[in-house]
Amino acid sequence: MRPRCGSWTRRNPGTGRYCNGTSQARAERQAYDADARRRLRELSRELLARAGAV
Repeated sequence: MRPRCGSWTRRNPGTGRYCNGTSQARAERQAYDADARRRLRELSRELLARAGAV
């Protein structure tokens, strides 16, 4: 079995790089958009607050 890209192990906790299956890749364009990331954080916090998790 071929190891997956950036396989997590105790000795190798990961690289922080994005992988698509077994090879390194770039994330979708939206992942690099600061406004999209901010909006996702806001929506996530709102949903957590509604669920009583925050």
